[in-house]
This record gives sequence, structure tokens and C-alpha cells, in this order.
Amino acid sequence: TKKNSTLIVTYFISNNAGQFNLQYAGKLTDSFYVHVNGMGYAGQKQLVTATKQDFQFILKSAISTLPNVTVKNNKLFLKLRGDTLNYSVDSFKNKQDRTIGDVLKKMPGIDVDDKGKISYNGKPISNFYIDGDNLLDDKYNLATNSIGADIVDKVQVLENHQPIKVLRDATISDKVALNLSLKDKARLKLTGHAELGAGFTDDNTIYDETMNIMAFKKKYKAINSFKANNSGIDLNDDIISHNLSNYLRQLENDDPNSLLGNNASGYPSINKQRYLFNNAAIVNTNNLFKTKNDLQLRTNIYYLNDFQQQDFKSSSVYYLPNDTAKYITQQHTATNFNNLHAQLNINDNKQNHYLNNTLIMDISNQPSSSNLTSNGNNLSQSLSEKVNNFSNELNFIKTIHTKNIIEASSYINHVIKPEILQIQPGVNADVFNNNHPFAGITQNAKLPTYFTNNYVSYRHPAKHILQTYKLGMTGQSQKLQSALAITQLNNSSAFVSDSFTNHLQWQHYKVYAQADYDWITDRSQLSLSLPYNWQDFSYKDTVLHQSNNLNRFLFNPSIKIKYQTGNENFITAGYEFANRIGSIENIYPGYILRNYTTLESNNIPFVESNTQNISVGFNFRKSIKILFFNVLASYSVTNNNSISTTTFFSNLQKQTTIPFNNTTNSFKIFSGISKYIFALHTTISLKGSFEKAKWNQLQNNIFLNYLNTNESITAGLHSKINTWFNADYSATFSSSKSENITPFQNLANQNQIINQTQQQMEVNIFPSNNFFIKLKGEYFYTQQSQLNTTNYFFADASFLYKINKI
Repeated sequence: TKKNSTLIVTYFISNNAGQFNLQYAGKLTDSFYVHVNGMGYAGQKQLVTATKQDFQFILKSAISTLPNVTVKNNKLFLKLRGDTLNYSVDSFKNKQDRTIGDVLKKMPGIDVDDKGKISYNGKPISNFYIDGDNLLDDKYNLATNSIGADIVDKVQVLENHQPIKVLRDATISDKVALNLSLKDKARLKLTGHAELGAGFTDDNTIYDETMNIMAFKKKYKAINSFKANNSGIDLNDDIISHNLSNYLRQLENDDPNSLLGNNASGYPSINKQRYLFNNAAIVNTNNLFKTKNDLQLRTNIYYLNDFQQQDFKSSSVYYLPNDTAKYITQQHTATNFNNLHAQLNINDNKQNHYLNNTLIMDISNQPSSSNLTSNGNNLSQSLSEKVNNFSNELNFIKTIHTKNIIEASSYINHVIKPEILQIQPGVNADVFNNNHPFAGITQNAKLPTYFTNNYVSYRHPAKHILQTYKLGMTGQSQKLQSALAITQLNNSSAFVSDSFTNHLQWQHYKVYAQADYDWITDRSQLSLSLPYNWQDFSYKDTVLHQSNNLNRFLFNPSIKIKYQTGNENFITAGYEFANRIGSIENIYPGYILRNYTTLESNNIPFVESNTQNISVGFNFRKSIKILFFNVLASYSVTNNNSISTTTFFSNLQKQTTIPFNNTTNSFKIFSGISKYIFALHTTISLKGSFEKAKWNQLQNNIFLNYLNTNESITAGLHSKINTWFNADYSATFSSSKSENITPFQNLANQNQIINQTQQQMEVNIFPSNNFFIKLKGEYFYTQQSQLNTTNYFFADASFLYKINKI
């Protein structure tokens, strides 16, 4: 080195005999030192005095003290093994966390929404397992709210998940599943959990009861529960099927919607427990049995009874070029929910074959009644809605001697849903009774539906190319019957004219052939789907003596690309083209009184549309740093041959679907990032979305073009500050804007802006191992055009003392 400097100008590592040779190409204009260092010896140095000089060093032994090194083992928190990501529950659990659902909300990369739906790095999970078994079949809220956090060892995220063993080397899957790996103590015996709470208000006694009995043995698993409360806890959340819409879409089953309603308002943007008035009870049984050869038999049965009451006041204003329509409503509604669900599943999942049969029965009765004032008119109404829904799905898959795979599937579904809406006294006499006063209206509607989907497929797996060929057919038969009856002041009753009657028979048949190709390399995947189908639609109205028929040959291709940019990172891109033809709910010609303010009919033979959608995304993960990031953007254009038109009257709206070629388009982008900060024992997260859509509408025969913009950003923080204090915070800001961009019809009053802010803060303090304190605050802010700004603040405090011996 240079004298009086630490700059190294040259160096050499000696050979085994201790010899070394240093060469320096520069000039010796300054003095230099030769330093000699060796592990276990004291260092020495000598001054260089000539351009060529020999050095000899005799080193003395010395003890070298190394600086302290702290090793942080991040695998205690997170461990990656193949396509499985293992979260250590104990690493993320706080003292106040009782159920595994409490812990899931704190895990980086995992998001749990207000309905309990779980997503991983921006993608909703497709399956939920408990020790590898599918006990709850997509209704997993019961598990996340019941299974204790102290009995779960790991939360496992299964990427590229394929639940059917025989297909694991024959298909590409981008699904994500979640498995709860339990501790040994949870598998040994039955476990139970019970709570009983009671309290008082000025005019009511409040109660909350819960009892769970759970078993997680290898051959038998069960979660059986009874819950009852009138404290605003919605027990419907326990039976939410998070992926039901995707399942029905894959089956191409258009489950008919309710035709009638009581026109209840939308729900406010605050915690449901703050406004829900209920009296609910549910018995929920879920049992899974395994035989010696791992054949599974599973039953899922629940019965829910809930009496809910709602009071609301709403104001809706529609600004038109030549007029303004205003609807002011104040309503009290009482609804009694009676829902029975029974499901029986038989599953045999082996390496060379797969058999699965699921039988489902849903029976419900939901009568409701309401007293209301609409634009100064006092009304009472009652709605009766009964549902009988039966379905059965059978799947069989088997490998043949050439290692190819054959599959057969059959699905049948039958739904009956009679509805009756009664309104008293008579309203809108100018529309229904030739301007004569009358006593009331009775609207009947019934839409029995039969649907079936059957197919066979052949798969040819190879090293780099997977081929699948499918041939099948679907059939749908429906019969829409509706009629409107008027009760006169003398209590006589008669049906209104044929324009308020439907006797519509609908048939829809489809024959389809589909070829799927998957090309796989070490870093990329390409999936191409080529579905061809021939569809036949026909309907006949026996009242209006109308009939029509439509035949279409449709081609709906799609392509997906996935490229692995790193061991844990990948980009995706996709394109799809979809032709769609509407259902019977888009074509009935007779008017139906949907509720006391809406009269609806259709005036188009068939509703048709085609959509092109392109998307691109990026997923990033750094397991060792516990860092997750995702972004997905999509753009779609839809061409329609119909449009919805609304005509406003003083107390009524008429809505009709008519032929009209128009185009809608939308752009969406979603992104999220989450990180665990080891030094602060804190999980931070940030997610946001942006959506812009252009769509068209006819109002009072005036064509209007709207531009809707929606923005949202959410930040979260879960911090375990020390052993006696931790805190959680979340904040969401959202903005929605609807603009009228129609040339020559741009009214300032038609531009609506809604800004909302929600904040939640929770602090947990543990003065001792037996004493817990929880403080919680919630703040809600809403600013809406031409309406008063609303602010809500709620605060809760709870104190818990634990008696060890009890």
C-alpha cells in the first residue's frame, strides 16, 4: 500500500512454500509498504526502499477475534419447496389471534376480503384443504372462522394446482389452492369450541351463541357447528360459495335470476354488524369419511333461519335534457330466510383413474313484507319467493394402456322458482287501470328450468405438447309464465291485458367440439383453445302467438402465454374472443312488474354480442425477502345488437331491451404489493385498481353516452411491536365518476362523483399473560355530488381476563 494510505496497489497470494512475487508497473515516486497477513498469525509490514527488493517475514502465532455475526433465518417465516409455499403460523400469530382466519390476514402475499374470500398474490384460491382433504367444498369461511390458530402448523399455498391426480402430467394449471397443515395434537381427538354472550339495550336482549365440534383424523374429518345471534353477525357469511359463479360459467349453466323484488336499497359502506338487525340460527354439518383404499364420502348439510329487518331512506334523481325524474323512498322491510342445503359427494382420486359424483339439493323460502312511502304515496307490499334446486354432476377419468386419458362427464340441473309480489293500495292507475282507483296489484312469475351438459374427451400427453379433444352437447328448456292481476275496490280481481302476460317456451341446444393444445418448455407455456359450436335457439309465446328460431355456428378461440422470467417471477398474456347470445330473460315481450317502481319488457328477437379481450400481467415473488408483487391489465371491446331503454314517469320506470347496434369498451388495471419487515415485525401491503368504461343508454328516447371511471387504493399494516403491544391499521380511498359525454347533451347535473374513505385501527395491549385489552376504531366518509357529506365514527373497547385453572 502507499505510505500513509490504505490504498492497495498490488497483491499476491503466496504458494505452499510461502514464496511470493509482487510486481508494480507504476513509478515509485512515493514510499510503499508490503503487508503480510495470514489466518492465525500476527500481521507484519516492511518499507519498500528500491525498485527490486527481497523480503523475508517470520510470522508469530496470534489469536484472531472475528466480529459478531447475526444470522436471520427467514425460513422460520416462509419456506419454498417446489410449487408449495409454506407459511409458519407461529411466526405471524399474535396473542389475540384465536382462529386461523385472524392469522391469514397478517400473512404477506395473502389477502382476505370483507366476505372472507382468500387470494394469493392477486389470484383467488380455487380449492381449500384441511390436512390435504376438501371438507367444505368452497364454503371455507366456516373453517377460517372456527379452526384455532394454535392447532395449525403451516399454511401452504399450492401453485399450479391440479387436484385430479390422473391429470397432473396431462394438463397445464394456473390455479392456486390453500392447505392448512395441522399440528399433531389436532389429529389425536375431537376438539370443541363454545361461546355464550348476552347483553342488554334499552329495548332488547342481545345474545350470541357458538358451538363447534371438530375432528381432523386421517380417515375422518368434520366441522359441525351451531350458531345463533341477534347481534348483527350475518350467518350467511358462513355458507358463501366463493367460486360458484366460475363453476356455473364453466358448465355454461345460466342459473335463472329472481324476476321480482321488494326494491330494498343497497347496503351502506360500513361494517355490516353496525346496521344489521337480525335474529338468526344455523346448523351446519360437514363430515368426510375415508375407506381403506382412500375412497371418500362427504356430506355437507346446513339449515339457516334468519329474520332480518331493514329501515332505509333513499333519494334517486335522474337529470334528463328536458325533464328531471326524482324518486324519494322511505321503507321498512322484514325478511325471513329459510334455506336448506344438502350435498352428497363420492370421490375416488387415484393415479390411474378418477371418479367423482356430487348430488346437491337446495330448498329455500324467503317471504318478505314492507311498508313504504314512495314520492308521498303510502304502500305495503309482500313478496313470496320459493326455490327448489336439484343438480347432479358425474365425472369419470381413466388412463388407458397407451398412457392416454379418456374422460366422460354428465351434469343435470332442475330449478323451480315461483314468485308472487303483492302491492296495496293500487298505484299508477293510469298505467294499470285506465285512471280508475283500485285496491291492489298481484304479480305472478315462474320460470322452471332444466339444463344438462354432457361430454367426452381424449387427452394425449407428451413431453412438450399436450393435446385434448372434447365433444359434447348442452340442452336447456325453460317455460316463463307471468301474469299481472288487478284487485278492484269491490274486491273483484281480474288479469290485466295480454301485454302484461307471458307464456313463453324456450329451447336452447348446443353441440360443441373443442381442441386444446399446450406447448411446454423449461421457461414458457403456451395454451391454445379452439372451441367450435353449433347452437339452436327457439321460443314460442302461446298468448301473443309469436315464435322465432335462430341458428348460429360460433367460434370462440383463446390463447394464453406464460413466460418464467426468474425462479419465482413470470409474465402472462392472453387473448380471447367470445360470441354470446342472450337468455329467455332478455326476450320476454309481456310486461313484468319487477317491483313497485319498475316495469320491464323486451322487444327484440334475440340478444347477441361479441367481446374481444386482451390482458397482460406480471407476478413477482422473493421468498427469502418475503416480498410479493402483482399487476394485471386488460382491455375489452363488446359489440351489441341491443340496448336498454328507460322511460321515466312520476312514480314508475319502464325498462325495455330494443334492437340497437352499439359498442362498449373498458380498461382495467389491478396491482398489489406486500412485504414483511423483519426489523419491525410488521407486514405492510398496498393494492390499487383503476377502471374506465364507456357505455350507452337510452333515456326517454334520448341516446346518451357515459364514461365511468373508478379508482381505489388500499393500504394495510399489521405490526407486532413487542410481546405486550401490537397494532393493525388499514385505509381505503375510492372514487367513482360517471360523466355524460354525449355530443350536444352534456348536462353538468348528469356528472356524478362519489368519494369514499374508510379507515380502521386496532390496538391490542397485554399487561400480563392473563389480561388482554383491545381498542378499535372505524371511520367512514362519503362525499357525493348534490348530496350531503356523511361521516361515521365507531369505537369499541374490550377487556379479557383469563383464569388459568378454568
